[in-house]
Amino acid sequence: MISVVISTHNDERTLGDVMGALVAAAVDALVREVIVVDAGSSDQTLEIADDAGARIIKSAGPEGIAQGCALAKGDWLLILDAKTTPPLRWENAVLDHVRSHSGEAGWWTAKPGRWPFGAKGPKTVLIPRSLYAAGSGAPVGRRIRFAR
Repeated sequence: MISVVISTHNDERTLGDVMGALVAAAVDALVREVIVVDAGSSDQTLEIADDAGARIIKSAGPEGIAQGCALAKGDWLLILDAKTTPPLRWENAVLDHVRSHSGEAGWWTAKPGRWPFGAKGPKTVLIPRSLYAAGSGAPVGRRIRFAR
């Protein structure tokens, strides 16, 4: 159902937590694949990604994210920055969004930062493959809310 595309660059300290947050969703078949798009890491980032079974693409910037999304097989794309671990029970909020807003992108952020696309904005984007493929630019979408 969901292909996760993670942008990395020397993220050995945070990538394990991000990958760990995906495990339950992978067991439940919500996450079908993980693609790591690496911008030239010189630390253990690629080893962590490989050990976790992720597909690795070596490419930087928005072009790398676009390559990862083009290779993804899921109906939905979850684009993450490796410095932003999905919050506890993120899967429930994402499933709710997929069921209730099937044609719309969604987003969340733990703190202000950059889009995976490079502009200022949310750290995480959930977007239907069809909407991403339409190439309408950075998605606006709905903010994904989490139960407290």
